[in-house]
Amino acid sequence: MTRIRCTGSTLLLLFCRAAAARCFAVLCTVSFLVVSWAPAKGDFIVGFENLSNPPTANSFALLNTANGGSNTYAGVTWDSNFAVVGNKYVEEFVNQGPNPYAMPHSGTYAVFNANGADGLLLTTTEVLTGAWFARIDLGDDVPYGATSITIDALAGVTTLASASLALSSTTPEFLDTSAFLSFSGITGYRIDRTAQASGNPFRVGSWTADDFRFAGTPVPAPGTLTLLGFGSIGLLPLLRRRRGGVASV
Repeated sequence: MTRIRCTGSTLLLLFCRAAAARCFAVLCTVSFLVVSWAPAKGDFIVGFENLSNPPTANSFALLNTANGGSNTYAGVTWDSNFAVVGNKYVEEFVNQGPNPYAMPHSGTYAVFNANGADGLLLTTTEVLTGAWFARIDLGDDVPYGATSITIDALAGVTTLASASLALSSTTPEFLDTSAFLSFSGITGYRIDRTAQASGNPFRVGSWTADDFRFAGTPVPAPGTLTLLGFGSIGLLPLLRRRRGGVASV
């Protein structure tokens, strides 16, 4: 029968190692739970107030130009037919009246479909939950342009879901697309419109839009992995033999 003799210092070391292992396991569990239950990034709204080269408030420009030569703005790639317009721009195409062409939902700028173009694309994996749309004003109080908007959620070339809004006013109305939250694999969106009538697309097919709302996505809490890392480093000396220098976990 082999007898094992333990000194007081040996027993203390064994006790510390066992306690350290238990603490390490608890730390891993707590850190995992914190990562799993990390708060989601809040919903974010894409307006058009932070462009690098915006037009004056009484003018307009293609979004690409207003954004310094890039179609990617706020993490979204916008169709080349998106244009930005200020809230003091007056289009005297019909009635030479004083009313501005577009009424942004907030701020100074809104976007519109240049030349009344149809089927504008947004490329992003973020989930669009809504945006504000309106008809255009060509100089008086009579609305012109598109009479309805449909947004399709896309997975490549496949349409996953659609949401529509009838437009009746130059005052922005909210198109709710929160149903898109039920779908995964979204790669972008297409905005279709119904023209007011046949004729010049700029006059009968244009719309304005502002404040595109996107849902947040879950992200790890910033301090979680740091906590785990520093906790592990602090425990390493207790997991190392005082003599022999062999680490054990």
